[in-house]
Amino acid sequence: MRIGWAPCGRVMRKNEQYCTAILALHCVWDDFIFSTKLLTDQLLSHESNAIEKSDTMKQKVISRHIVSDPEICHGQPTFRGTRIMVWQVLDQVAHGMAWETIVAEWQGGISKEAIAEAVNLANQAFVKHANEYVLEPISA
Repeated sequence: MRIGWAPCGRVMRKNEQYCTAILALHCVWDDFIFSTKLLTDQLLSHESNAIEKSDTMKQKVISRHIVSDPEICHGQPTFRGTRIMVWQVLDQVAHGMAWETIVAEWQGGISKEAIAEAVNLANQAFVKHANEYVLEPISA
């Protein structure tokens, strides 16, 4: 089995807004596409960088722009101050949507910096947990 990346073999950096890190979001093992919803669970387990703000609130600050609060969207990671779930934006990025378009679609509720942070965290989660999604080992 050969590991490849969708849709191309590298991150395209022609313009900052198109640096989508799709390889971190959709890893292809033959015909298996890595789902961005699986990465959401990994973002929640990103405890090493999460800081619990309060024992009573139980809101977790995952990063500068991303939080998780059990009272907002059932604890799914959201962008700070919104109900926009991180997996929704990662899915848009994975489908090749321009970052300006994503910001406009969410009516400015998120910034390009917030999108970049989500992509970076998804990449970290993928690198840390990629072996958990191997369908079969590759023979030498």
